[in-house]
Amino acid sequence: MGHLNTSSPRHPTTPTGAARLKALALFVALALLLTFPQVMFIERGLGADRNEVVHDDPLLNTWILAWGAHAVVTNPLDVFDANAFYPRRNTLAYSDHMLGNLPLAAPVFWLSGNPVLAYNVLLLLSFALAGWGAYLLALELTGSVAPALFAGIAYGFSPYRFAQYGHVQILSSHWMPFAMLFLHRFLKSGALRPLTIAFVFTFLQAMSSAYFSLFFPTFVIIFAVAWVVSQPPAADAAWRRLLWLLPFLAALAIVLLPFAWPYIKLRNEMGFTRAMDENVKYSADVLSYLACSDANPLWGALLAWPPTPEGPMFLCLSVLALAALSLRLCFSRTPASEPSSDDRAAIRAYLISAVACFVLSLGPTIKFADRALCPGPYLVLYKFVPGYDGLRVPARFAMILVLALAVLAAFGLKAALARLADRPRTRRVGLLALFALLIVECWHVPLDIGPAPVGDKVPQVYRWLAAQPDDIRLLELPLDIHRNDNTYMYFSAYHWKKLVNGRSGYVPPENIAKFLTILRFPAEPCMDVLREIGVTHVLFHGSAYPTPAETLMNLPEVRLVKRLDDDYVFAVPPRPAVQSPIRPFDDSLIPRTGWRVSASVALPQTTITLDGNPQTAWATQREQSPGEWFAVDLGREWPVAAVRLSFGPCANQLPRDFDLDVSTDGRAWSVVTTNDIRLSFYAHVYRTALHSPRDAFGDIRFPPAPCRYIRIRLTDSAYSDWAIAEINAFTPVPRQTRIRP
Repeated sequence: MGHLNTSSPRHPTTPTGAARLKALALFVALALLLTFPQVMFIERGLGADRNEVVHDDPLLNTWILAWGAHAVVTNPLDVFDANAFYPRRNTLAYSDHMLGNLPLAAPVFWLSGNPVLAYNVLLLLSFALAGWGAYLLALELTGSVAPALFAGIAYGFSPYRFAQYGHVQILSSHWMPFAMLFLHRFLKSGALRPLTIAFVFTFLQAMSSAYFSLFFPTFVIIFAVAWVVSQPPAADAAWRRLLWLLPFLAALAIVLLPFAWPYIKLRNEMGFTRAMDENVKYSADVLSYLACSDANPLWGALLAWPPTPEGPMFLCLSVLALAALSLRLCFSRTPASEPSSDDRAAIRAYLISAVACFVLSLGPTIKFADRALCPGPYLVLYKFVPGYDGLRVPARFAMILVLALAVLAAFGLKAALARLADRPRTRRVGLLALFALLIVECWHVPLDIGPAPVGDKVPQVYRWLAAQPDDIRLLELPLDIHRNDNTYMYFSAYHWKKLVNGRSGYVPPENIAKFLTILRFPAEPCMDVLREIGVTHVLFHGSAYPTPAETLMNLPEVRLVKRLDDDYVFAVPPRPAVQSPIRPFDDSLIPRTGWRVSASVALPQTTITLDGNPQTAWATQREQSPGEWFAVDLGREWPVAAVRLSFGPCANQLPRDFDLDVSTDGRAWSVVTTNDIRLSFYAHVYRTALHSPRDAFGDIRFPPAPCRYIRIRLTDSAYSDWAIAEINAFTPVPRQTRIRP
């Protein structure tokens, strides 16, 4: 294949390896400076973005990276069977696996044994490599060092990157500019070697971030088509090169399939997808791109608007101004300033791609000032492109938008410098001022960095656990699925025992029922479930638990095996499985003919609970609130001994704190539930969700009572909504008097 546009001006000689390394050193220095004081706490401090608790996602991602580094050398074929959420498997796929980051993070973990150090080395390298990659890309396109440096800083240290400081999986966008660099070389030359290298970098990018495993190939398709369309009409070779993207994308899908398969399995087994309303919530608003973090010293006070769920997405005004200049240059007909045909094609392709990324970042519903305007094209991707319905933050297309704008800004700066060619002093002063403005626009001070326990700050009990046999299956108390579980997962990097606790992007359907059951440890229903799933030990953190540890020492359910400071390790002695106190009532099911259902909220959906399909559910679609209720009129009076609530795939939306009331006339109500009855219900949901993730249910069993009306009434608030897929009732008739529905 021949070269395109052979008459276009040649760029200066390709920089030497030494020049590239000097540029890399510069970007490493900038990473240390602009993230300061992170380097001062590199082995013991974790940072977060301004809208997040410091030890939330950073702790989770520290564990993910540590698990990957551990598993690839101990059991690489089962790398997705992480140690959290026991007895579940494939639990690494509950979040972004980030295996593509192991070449950068794993050696640090292997040499130091410090997961925080490995995480922070990756974080700092993500800034440096992103900047260096954008620099090399812009240098390839413009042939000028100053515009390339500007592009490198604009991408590598953009305000959006600092807004994502707590999400290293999003900061891990550093391979995209390298992939684009070699894709450009392929599109210009038609040689397969640069296409192969572009493939390798695209694969690394997909393995480093689940979002960019989908977003970046989408961008590549848009860019390549735009680049070919922008070529002169006679450039037939450009269209032939475009066809090479078909095997490129097919091969990418094939090599990624083994790593996508665990996610596909979880989608089928547990229904792990993201709802449309989540995607709308985590989309950018048009005005999000004018919102700046209050940590920015230049624009923070002026543009620190109330943050969206994804945080501020400010685009530097210096970058926008130079990008606009490149567009003016592209469409200019002035001979002195008209760019080469290659430059023109690149500018137009990046313009089209930037607009596409901007629109896609607005999500399935385009909003302006939080007002819905119209459906967005992201809706097509969500509905028809495999994998998109597993993501929930369309706004993260902004990272690729920033890369496209950085390249456009490099072209704009190149044009501006060309106009000042005969005024070297003005060029130097202008460049210094421009770079100073860019750095101040990017800089965020101070960064939120919190301490993470490492070294001798790690509780001794975890070192003791590391020396114990690998077949320990551990539960840590107190249980708190929003905070403590993150910490327990992090500390498990020091012993790697199977852990009942867990927190991740997705959670299994039994998670809330597990929490509500284990809250009553060591009550009998709780202990029965723990034995059933094979828990061997309980780690009790006495200083954080309201119940004194001494009260457990004489209980037959557990046996103290180790005490270190305020941490107590109890063994759970095995014993024959205890028959569940909640037995199935299939032979005493009350027929649902003539039933009527009603609720305090979402009234039109209530009949779904009688349609016989556990995959459809009535849901309140708002946080649980005391006084909310769901009621059933059985049509006539029955002696009732149990009510079954089926949740289908919505077990995590079970009613948290509730009473079950019964009545014969709908006016005088009697409460039939007790704490023990509720606990048995939670334990039953826990069991059924473990065995049938998409068909979980729980039986509320109580002393038989005559009633016609049944009401589930909330008694406290909870952060999630509640749902019921199917409702049934049972009457205590002898088995020989079977009632058929």
